[in-house]
Amino acid sequence: MPSNPAPKLPIKGALSWQDVKEPLFVGIDLGMTRLAMAICSATEAPALWPLGEVAPQVPTALFFPSGDDVLWGEDAYRSLFERPERGAWLFKRRMGQETWFLEIDEHLYTAADLSRLLLRCAWRALGGFAERVEGAMIAVPAYFSDAARRATLEAARGAGWPVWGLLNEPTAAALAHHERYPTSLGRRSFVFDLGGGTLDVTLLERSAEGLRILASVGDTSLGGQDWDDALAWPVAAGFQRRYGWDPLDEPGAFEHLRRACQKAREQLSFQEETLLFFSYEDMAFSLPLERGFLEMHTASLLSRCEEVCVSACREAKIEPAEVDEVLLAGGGAKMPMVQGLLSSLFSAELDTRLDPAGVVALGAALHARSLAALPSSSRFGGNERFLPGRRVQDVNTHPLGILILRDGHPFNRLLIPRNQPLPAEVVERGLTTALDAQEHIDIFLLQGEEGRPTPGSLLQTFRIGPLPALSAGDLRIEMTFRYSVDGLVQVEAQLAASRTPLQVDILDGHEQLERILRPLPRDILLAIDCSASMQGRPLLEAKLAIREFLGRLDPAGLRLGLLSFGDPGAHLRVGLLSDTLLIKAYLAQLKAAGTTPLAQAIELAQEELCRPRRDNEEAERWLILLTDGIPDDTYAAEKAALSAKKQGIQIITLGLGKELDAGFLARAICSHPSMFRSVGEPIALSHHFTSLATELSGGAGALTRFVFSTTSSSPSASS
Repeated sequence: MPSNPAPKLPIKGALSWQDVKEPLFVGIDLGMTRLAMAICSATEAPALWPLGEVAPQVPTALFFPSGDDVLWGEDAYRSLFERPERGAWLFKRRMGQETWFLEIDEHLYTAADLSRLLLRCAWRALGGFAERVEGAMIAVPAYFSDAARRATLEAARGAGWPVWGLLNEPTAAALAHHERYPTSLGRRSFVFDLGGGTLDVTLLERSAEGLRILASVGDTSLGGQDWDDALAWPVAAGFQRRYGWDPLDEPGAFEHLRRACQKAREQLSFQEETLLFFSYEDMAFSLPLERGFLEMHTASLLSRCEEVCVSACREAKIEPAEVDEVLLAGGGAKMPMVQGLLSSLFSAELDTRLDPAGVVALGAALHARSLAALPSSSRFGGNERFLPGRRVQDVNTHPLGILILRDGHPFNRLLIPRNQPLPAEVVERGLTTALDAQEHIDIFLLQGEEGRPTPGSLLQTFRIGPLPALSAGDLRIEMTFRYSVDGLVQVEAQLAASRTPLQVDILDGHEQLERILRPLPRDILLAIDCSASMQGRPLLEAKLAIREFLGRLDPAGLRLGLLSFGDPGAHLRVGLLSDTLLIKAYLAQLKAAGTTPLAQAIELAQEELCRPRRDNEEAERWLILLTDGIPDDTYAAEKAALSAKKQGIQIITLGLGKELDAGFLARAICSHPSMFRSVGEPIALSHHFTSLATELSGGAGALTRFVFSTTSSSPSASS
């Protein structure tokens, strides 16, 4: 097992590049704790650009001393010791999380905003050479989500970088090895990338064509910083025993302690013992540390590393003994305990010929240089983004699924499993509408394998439309779901029959998904037309259909009521209750007589539905109207419906028979024209009420449904 530092990577500053007149290409490793950049040209080999005074990398830190001023790198990191509330560090794990922000002087910064500021500083660090940069690649954790990848791209482009795409960090490390040691072909490589905040492992095959990724697995909440924090706990306990004060209670003291633990951990990577020194204000504390002490307090972190490694081999269907070489990336990979784990798992030797701390940036720069030889249309996520000997075929690290309703309940239907060669896509030709004249369809894409979706598994929400006005189920939509070579999700839609493209818009669907997964309590009032024209079979079929409707509803969080109108006037038979027995009893007693006082029925329903609940909890309000005639007063009915809808009441109307004004009911009474249902014969009432029970029980309203067909394609990769 290697115990000596790896050979230093080449570092070239401005003086070394003055005589190079060719366009330049940059690779950026935007790590959680460190930022590194490598630069190369068509003829010059890649080298790290010196960002820091001591090391080529600088801390991924920002500090806001006052106003619009901002410090970065070492200056920011030192300033954070004294005033941690004025800056940010370790924000990479928050990329893509729009609900997280840092507040400085009443200004809110997301992790993407902070990354943009940091990358702008890095752009300026190139000085006059920035104008000669033709293209750049940003290395990201292989296990980054789609949201985190998009946020990284937006941050880099917002900072002024001519970014051509993203490259997974383990793949970038493998590229650097592949370029430096091209004779190591026909081998299975295992890349172990333990950075400051994330762990990625990748199994790949190296050949004369390039790199083919077999599997990537990771942990976005495991990195070298977790070793530092684990060490800080026992050190803080010793400090508290001596001074009676816990440094973990003071943000400034904790930053000092964390820095001391990081330094001690790095020293223990190359020596058996060290002296940890920590001081704060007028208190000082020193503690002799042995490597075994660190290993004892971080054993659980090492176990998590082992789980990820074993999972990657399982995903690739390769035994650890079949691995030919283990490549190291990330500063955390220098720890002897980590290298010992890898030596015990794999029979292959660990390759330490390149320094793990900078190898990712070098590989990203090499990839940017390779892309320069391609047409511009192929650089930006194109399907043919490779050259002979430089092909990089990566895989998606997150499965892609879609939210559907199964028996009225939300379910994650898997579209593209993880570890599929990129680009990968699947075409679904069985998409249809749930309601008549439905104007759009909302698609919830999920990243996760669990059958039961969670709010955290939402990847993105897309709205498809406007759609042609057709009856429910008559429309067929073909949708293409794709992972690009950058690991980004793309969605396209078209009408299956005419091949007409449909508009696809991105929505913020988190609140809507929350309501689907954890729907609000529901109050549903049934208003039954009992006018004389309903006498006989129509009313009998209505009673049977409603009884079946009551039996199919999911009772969780549900209250139901019953009113009738037409015998004469409107009458509340049963107020909103959780028990349906009373509704069934009064339902059996309904008789048909009189005219159609629809306005009175809606006014009475509004009064009951808007009555405060005993628990004062917010609830959805639904009014389901069944009628077979024209209202006694259409103006009053329209006015009453408008008032109810302003109170948030959702009105669904079932129009029975042909002796009614369907257009008026759909336009003036229903909450939306698509919420009107035309029922031709009384016997069809059972079907429509059953459909309503399914939709209302699922908590999703008029959700999209899939009619699964044999024409749906399997996930495939373009060659």
